[in-house]
Formats: sequence, C-alpha cells, structure tokens
Amino acid sequence: MKRLFLFISILFFAFQAKSAHLIGGEIYYECLGNNTWVVGITMYRDCYTLPEEGATQFDSLLNVSIYQKSNNQLLQLLQIPQFSTERELPLVLNSLCLTDTPDVCVAEMIYRDTFVLAIPMGGVYLVNQRCCRTPDALNLLPPSDQFGSTYYTFIPDSSVADCNTSPKFNKVPPKILCAGVDLEIDYSATDIDGDSLVYRWCTPITGGGKANGQGLDSPIPSIPASPPFTSIVWSSGFSETNQIPSFPAMQINEDSGTITARPNQVGTYVTGVCVDEYRNGIKISESRRDFQQSTTFCNIQASAALDSAIEECIGLEIEFFNQSSLGFSFLWDFGELDIQTDSSTDQNPIWNYSDTGIYTIRLIAFGQVCNDTTFYDYYVRPKLLPDFTPLKSRCFDRQNFSLTPAGVFDSTSIKYWDFEFASEFDEDSTNQHITNLVFAEPGEQLIRLTYEDFGCVKTKEQILDIWANPTMELIGLDPYYCAPFKGSLNVETLNASKPSFHWYLDSNFISQDDSVEFVIFDPGEYNLSIRLITDSLCKDTFDLIKQNAILVKDTPIAQFVLKDLELNMFDNNENPIFEGTDASVNALNLRYYLKDSLFTRERSFNLSVSDTGSYSIYQIAIHENGCRDTSYQMIRLKPEYLIYIPNSFSPNNDGTNDFWLPKIYVEDYYFLEIYNRWGEVIFSSEDSTLGWNGKKNNDKELCQIGVYGYKLSVKDNQGLYWTYDGTVSLIR
Repeated sequence: MKRLFLFISILFFAFQAKSAHLIGGEIYYECLGNNTWVVGITMYRDCYTLPEEGATQFDSLLNVSIYQKSNNQLLQLLQIPQFSTERELPLVLNSLCLTDTPDVCVAEMIYRDTFVLAIPMGGVYLVNQRCCRTPDALNLLPPSDQFGSTYYTFIPDSSVADCNTSPKFNKVPPKILCAGVDLEIDYSATDIDGDSLVYRWCTPITGGGKANGQGLDSPIPSIPASPPFTSIVWSSGFSETNQIPSFPAMQINEDSGTITARPNQVGTYVTGVCVDEYRNGIKISESRRDFQQSTTFCNIQASAALDSAIEECIGLEIEFFNQSSLGFSFLWDFGELDIQTDSSTDQNPIWNYSDTGIYTIRLIAFGQVCNDTTFYDYYVRPKLLPDFTPLKSRCFDRQNFSLTPAGVFDSTSIKYWDFEFASEFDEDSTNQHITNLVFAEPGEQLIRLTYEDFGCVKTKEQILDIWANPTMELIGLDPYYCAPFKGSLNVETLNASKPSFHWYLDSNFISQDDSVEFVIFDPGEYNLSIRLITDSLCKDTFDLIKQNAILVKDTPIAQFVLKDLELNMFDNNENPIFEGTDASVNALNLRYYLKDSLFTRERSFNLSVSDTGSYSIYQIAIHENGCRDTSYQMIRLKPEYLIYIPNSFSPNNDGTNDFWLPKIYVEDYYFLEIYNRWGEVIFSSEDSTLGWNGKKNNDKELCQIGVYGYKLSVKDNQGLYWTYDGTVSLIR
C-alpha cells in the first residue's frame, strides 16, 4: 500500500534555534579482496544555519578506530577524508495537495577511504564518534547529557563470512514527518553478497563530548572509544520500540525495512534502526542508522490511502476499505480493463470481479484545489474456505470422533489436519476423512484444518473441550471397627460438575450427601457403595464399591461387682478393704484402674485406700480380637468422727502438759468455754489449735489450783453437731 511520504518544514520554534547539529549518520564497508577494504561514512546536517550562528560544519577528516573484538585491542586508527562535496538533498514529495511547499534543507557528506587489514579471528569493529546532537530531542533524558553519537559496524572473520560487504541503506529518511497522516518510510538496505537482512528498532549510542581538547570528552575524539558502548537513556514514555509518538504505534517490517506510522505529537526525536545480516541462518554482522526526525502538522488538502490488508483467496466479491485521512469525496477504479463501469464513489465499496487475476485498484481523494491518488495491485484468486462440522464436547472415555473436510476448495487444493494432542486416528488419504480420532488427555484440544492452493493458505480452527471423567475417593475409612460402631465418612471428588451422591450400606440406602454418619450395632462384614452422578460437562455416573469395606468385630461387656461401695475410715481399727469380683462377658483380659493408675490385672481384687474421699474404679475388658469395653464404679471411704478430752494438766512451764486442749478430728465448727466454780468464763476459743495455759484468758493472771468446768461445741464434716461438758483439774 502506498502512503504519504513527505519532507515538510519543521515547527517555527525549531528554526529559531541558533545552533545546528548533526542529525544523523551511518558507517558501512566493502570488501575488495586480498584483505583490502573500503570504509564509508555518510553524515547529515541541517544546511540552513550558518557557521557564525553555531552550525556544525562537516569535518574534513573523520577518525575511525579498528578494534579486535576478542580483546578490544586497537589494531588501526584511520582518518577518512571527504569523498564528495557537500550535497543538498532534494525535497521529494508524494502529495500534490500541500498548500505550501516546505522550505527544508538537509545536507549530506560522504567520507570514503581504503585500508588493508587481515581480519583476525573473532572479527573487528569499525568505530566513529562525533558530537553533537540537537539539544531539544524530546525522547532523551536528559538531552543535554547525551551530546554525541557513535557509528559502528562489524567485519566478521573469514571462518564466518569470507570477504563480507555490509548492507547499505538505500534512501535517506525524511527529516520532517507530518503528524496526523499515515506515513510509509523506506528504511530498506541492499546487500551485494545476497545475505538475508532482518530489520529492527535499536537504541542509538552516545559518543563524543563538549569539552575542548583531545580525548573522549572532545567533540571529535582523536581515538574513538572501544566497545562496550553507552546507549542513550530514553525519557519517560519512550523506549526502543516506541521512539516517536504515534497512533497506531510505529511498526517496522522486519523483512522489508518499511516503517509505517501515524505520528500524533509534534516535536523532535532521535531514532535508531538496525539491519541484521544473516548468512546460512547465522548472524554475521549488523548495520545501524542513527537519525533525528521531527514531526509537525502539515496543511494538506487530500491524502488518498486504502487498506492493503485485503484477505486473499476469498473469491470474486471483494470489499475495499478507505483509509484516506483527507479529502471531500472519493473515486474508486477497480482495474477491470474491459469494463467501463468498474468504479464507485462509496466510502467502502464492494466489487464483484468477472474473473480471477491481478488488478490495479486506483483510489482518488478529491480536495478543494487538488487531488491525491494511490494505487494498489490486488490478486483476485478463487475462493478457498476450509470448513468442517464442529465436534461436540465429550467425556474422555467416550471419544471416537469423525471429521470430514468441507467448505470451498478445488481439486488441486492440498488439505491437511493438525491435532496437537491426538493419541490416535485413521485418515483416508483420498479425501482426508478422519475416523477413530482419540485425544491423549482431557482438556482443551486444538483441531485445525488447512487448505493450500492458488498461493494462499487458509485455516479453520476449533477448540474442543474433552471433559475428564469424574472420580471420587473415600475419606475416613479404616479396616476394622468394634461394635457398636458409629461411622463418619466423606468423599473427595475430582472433575465432578454439579454432583449428587447415593450411599448404600450393604443394600440399604443411607444418604444423599457427600458425607454420611451411621451406627452399626451387630458384628459382621458390611459392603459399602457410593454412586456419583454429575449433571453438567461430563455427565457421567461413577460407582465406588468397597466389598467387605467395614468389619465390625464383637465387643466384650465390661462389668464387676463390689461388696461395699462405702466404708468407714476406722472400721475394725485398721484400713478398710474394698472387695471386687469380675462379672464381665467375653473378656480375655482385664485391667483395673484406680483413678488413672493400674492396680491389678486379676479378675477379683482387694483394694485398700489410705485416705478418706471418693474414688473411681474402672475396669477395661479386652476381647481376644482386641475390642474393648469399660465399666466404672465409685467407692467412698467415709471419715469417722473422734474426740479426746484430757481431765487434767500442769501449767508449770516444765515443757510437759503445760496446756489443756481437746483433740478433735474432722471438724468444721469449734467453740470452747472454761469457767470457775462461780460460773465465770475465764477462757474461750473458736480455734481448735489454741489450748488453755492456766491463766485467765491466757493473759497474766494465774488461776488457782482446782477443778474447772468446760463446755465444747463442734460440728463435724457431715454437718452433725456435738456437745461435750465436764471438768478439768489444774495442778501446779
């Protein structure tokens, strides 16, 4: 498709700058044989700005360093002279509808010289560096720090490519691009060796500085630096593949080097394009062009453009799409030479051709003063349309598909199928009919039918769902249980869509949930079966049957008899004995525990406890099959109330019998009073541990020798009250 290809004046502010800089360049070489090489460099600059206004003149000589790739050793330093006089490039316009002819001047200088060098193993780099770029490039960050440019190329050694000549770009790219207009820029190159060329975006490289004097900071480095080189830094929003604002984004055709774009912002931008050189599938070198381009809005009346992405091999009826950006009306000519009426003024017309063949389509866009015309050659080919009846999704275990090519094709058409994960199928070589098609695994499967004919390749695809069959796994099942058994089981499913369940114990239905609880009282072997039914995707029934899945074993009955459940603490003036006798059923072994401590394995026992209180005795009865049962009983050792009251004491501080105190066992309440013969209380206490010392109120006043009365009230831990009274003799 031909698109608008323009040089046009840059924005007014750009021409007001009082300095002109180099706007681009590239380096290339040619092999003459016998280790003799020609190196060439092309430089470009704005030729309108005068030297006294800050313009950069073309140098009389360019410095080129030759570095060995393997070790970066400098092999030669060349000074390349001017090969031509400064030339102003002609302004070539593809549009006749510009209201003003742009006043643009780009000057070109070619440098060229011959040198002799035996290329060492690994090859060599040719490097030139020069300052300065324009300071107003919007896509550099920050522009002032990235002054210069590095132009380099690579010569491979003879083991890779003997006497290689680098590709050379065919045309000078436009300095000015029109914003809002579809553009097509030719970046193609020619390689005289016939090597394969692949085009791509690449990031420009800095080199050279602004300082006076020699060295790398000089605007003209006397010895251009060796690799690795420093790339420019893109400002925010820009990148190697997004160098100039455009919608749709700028694209480079890797096969032709054609750049298509529709710039949508005004400004100045640094750009880089590389062409990689391949021989026998191996990259041997690359050439790069570093070039500055600017965008501006152009005053254009008409610009004709049509969509060249017209599908081929669709038959005689073709629909065309108008992509003209400007024009008040349009006229189409569909290129049928023998038909005078093959035209249309529709925006997007449809034309039915009389026959196949190559036709030149013409589109004219009419402006107020002038018109713009574009041409496109289109090959009308017979219709080629692969088709087949789409397969319906199935469960994985129900495959066995058949496919038959259909649609539109010719007897010369080549038809073939592609199944990405098919495990087996049969194909009739005559008509490519497919039978017994089975895929190796469930999931999305690609089916592709391709027809090739008339120079076209057409494809129809289907994504077929092969559903995995549902499965389930029983969770929580142990092999053995003891009666009575309370079971709790559930299932985990896989690939089950909208599942329902049916649980059966032997032949008895027990649940429709994904889990179940049940009780089995009787010993025996029980079968378990679960039926899973899905209601969408792979509609299937999956039965999980477990024969003799549950074995319920016989369980003993734990039981024992106690002669007494309660005994007093001081029965028979010794520790009491609890007597127990086994009464279990089907128990091979017994174990008796007092609280948590095993105290016997005998069937009968005599148990003595040393303190009052309640105790749990439990028996574990063990069947010969290992099943167990437990029986519990509680025993109680009761406290017995006891009291001892002395009848005399001698408080003479000799350390013997100095206090009078009743001895009480197991009491909850205590009150003691002692009184003299006149009934006067001379001592009282609620503390069962506090005795009388023979003094009034246990203070300083001694009581006389004699007989004293007492009265004692207590309550035992059973809640019973006891009262004692009597006399006690005080002796000194």
